[in-house]
Amino acid sequence: MSDKRSFPRLVRDWEIEYFASNSESVQSTPIKGGIRDLSAGGFSFRSESACPPGALLQFAINPTDSFKPMVGVARIAWIRGLKGCYESGARFIWIKWKDQDPQSAIAQYILDNMSLTPS
Repeated sequence: MSDKRSFPRLVRDWEIEYFASNSESVQSTPIKGGIRDLSAGGFSFRSESACPPGALLQFAINPTDSFKPMVGVARIAWIRGLKGCYESGARFIWIKWKDQDPQSAIAQYILDNMSLTPS
């Protein structure tokens, strides 16, 4: 089976806090979850709340290593129900990280760390 991903992914155990919105509502309190993996194109995460595909997330990712906090907006691409939680994938729409192009910075961070972490 070939991998159809556009960007390599790096597995991480980071915290995420987000507000979700769809055409019908906007959440008024933040939801906390955990990043599963990250790429220059988006991320997957787990949380106790389900966000339907197409929902927008206003998020803050709080890394546990030297990677600086990141804020942005992403769109939910997919969701899976797991035992006791949900796993979702989100594509970046807008991100802010450091003073350089965020996607290039994330891609470089992943490339720098690919050899340090088994996939």
